[in-house]
Amino acid sequence: MCTTVEKLPNPSYRLATVADREDLRSALLRFFYPEEGLNVCYYGGSEAAPDDVEYYVNLIDEGCTELAIDQGTGQIVGFSIGGLVEDQSFTNSSVKTEKFADILKFLEFMAKNANLAKRFGVTHIYSIYAVGVDPRFRQQAIATALMENQFEMARKKGAALVSADTTGIKSAGLVKKLGMEVVFSIAFNDYRDEVGRQIFVSSGSELTVQTVVKRF
Repeated sequence: MCTTVEKLPNPSYRLATVADREDLRSALLRFFYPEEGLNVCYYGGSEAAPDDVEYYVNLIDEGCTELAIDQGTGQIVGFSIGGLVEDQSFTNSSVKTEKFADILKFLEFMAKNANLAKRFGVTHIYSIYAVGVDPRFRQQAIATALMENQFEMARKKGAALVSADTTGIKSAGLVKKLGMEVVFSIAFNDYRDEVGRQIFVSSGSELTVQTVVKRF
């Protein structure tokens, strides 16, 4: 299905508050998870795991979730979610589903292989966890603005390095345009868990997940 692109004059940008929780949840389900590689390529199906969604919504409390707002309707048309990473442990007490547990194990695998703290000799790393833009309003630099605002938050928090894991062609193109460098990558189809299961299945054998960084 082809999405009609609409011009969005002067979107506003602001940090999310607890009052935005349900609107952010709706945005995640409408235009993030249907395209997000780890979700779509999961061997057990592409329905978003509720504990995965809840994890992103709860990150509002960290104060680093930014929203792009259509000033005419007040609707969320884009978001970026980030925060300082204190350690590389992906143990999460909110895990309820096998899917979310498998995704967290994969992200831990990516973190161990990228080994950013040792690779770059830094202690303060800021991670961008998710970026999404409503398909109706793409190609208008909204994602770029959301990413650049995340970079600014990282600087204010004293981070020497910003990291992200790209899981699709669009996100890989965006981070390249923003000057982020690839430090580790693996094809979806090449990853196996600790018991040898193929967790992600992609029809495009060249599709990869990349850990990318930007240094200040």
